[in-house]
Amino acid sequence: MPGDQPLVRNAALNVFGEAAWGFGYAVIAPATVLMSLLHQHGAGERAAGVIGAIEGGAMMLQVAGPYIFPSRRRRKQHILAWHFATMLPFLYIMGLIAAFCGGSGGGSGGGLSDRAFVMAMLATFACFHASMGMVVAVWMDWFAHLFDASVRGTVSGVVWGTMAVAEIAGVALAGRLLASLPPDHVYGTLFAICGVSCTMSIALFWFIVDPAADQEEAPPPRGRALVERFALSLRDRNVRAVIVARILGNAGLCALPFVVLVYASVSGGALGAATLVVCAIGVPAGRAVAVLVFGRVADRHGNRLAAAWGAGLQVAALGVALAWPGVAGCAVTYALLGLATGCANVGFYLVHETCPHDSRLAHLVVSNLAIGVFALVVPMCGGFIAERLGVGAMLAIGLAASLASLAWTLLAVREPREIAHQTSSRLGEHGHVPPSVG
Repeated sequence: MPGDQPLVRNAALNVFGEAAWGFGYAVIAPATVLMSLLHQHGAGERAAGVIGAIEGGAMMLQVAGPYIFPSRRRRKQHILAWHFATMLPFLYIMGLIAAFCGGSGGGSGGGLSDRAFVMAMLATFACFHASMGMVVAVWMDWFAHLFDASVRGTVSGVVWGTMAVAEIAGVALAGRLLASLPPDHVYGTLFAICGVSCTMSIALFWFIVDPAADQEEAPPPRGRALVERFALSLRDRNVRAVIVARILGNAGLCALPFVVLVYASVSGGALGAATLVVCAIGVPAGRAVAVLVFGRVADRHGNRLAAAWGAGLQVAALGVALAWPGVAGCAVTYALLGLATGCANVGFYLVHETCPHDSRLAHLVVSNLAIGVFALVVPMCGGFIAERLGVGAMLAIGLAASLASLAWTLLAVREPREIAHQTSSRLGEHGHVPPSVG
């Protein structure tokens, strides 16, 4: 049907664009490849915590989105230009640092000391994620605008599933290059591959057909109007419940960079960087399965089920990491973490669907801001805990947080579609607007 052409076109471009991004980013995966590089230069538990804090803390910068990207009609052009101008250059800078300043590990042959090298890589990584944080809520709102809720889960499942398959290829390539190239050359090569693939990814999104381009300009709320909508979101009981579930779940997932340290240790099997990266193929493989299955389930039954499964799988993954050393344990841990993150990706649409007012962008910003505060602090605390009490203690805390997330999701979070159905039923019975749910 002609009316379906923009939908199919946009879905296909999202599939190929996200696949190219997933492939590129998997080549330098922070929790494995980047962490292995830093580990070669003397970084340990504290650096693992910093990586998690950078990734989570960048969410706090989403509050800048409505100010940087006020235009609805030209939102596509503005957010893609932002990627080209402020995000992608940092990937190339990290590649230059890795290629010319790192030597072969341990400070030999490089222009920087180990400490300076680790700080330079983490600082550039932080700049990359900071620029990403400023645009991510706007990007999420743009994606939700392109696809109706009735098909969003299925489209997301296909997009994320294909992206995960591409990540498998990226991880496999990284493992092969780590095993075959000299250490003082391989990481610069990996970052170069990442930069080129991610640049191609963003270029594909220029061909998206944006329905907002032909609509009247509707700037997002800012200033007092933005704060008022923040308050409306946070006053909603189910919104608060979803935010708490995400905070607890992220607290469990912040243990992900520490898995490298577990299995690189003598007690964990003393696995090398190439082996660790190959085992980590389980993350995108598990994610591919989870998003394809639960994306479809979410369209039919809602996203709460996916969120609960994600928390449960996190519990299993961290339990395996604590109890099963060696290559097999490492592979199973990463596979379970992949399934968990895939379910969490689908479950995150609970945030979208709990919006209690007219600005989904403002709702996404304040929700992610609340989540991001803890996503910044918890990994940093985790790094200090692991440094003083051991990585095992950090994983045990992550397991406890995942258990709490599972219990909270089952007991406190309500499926937004059920609330909407109950609300519409009461409207049909009584003919007037009922009191606010929650």
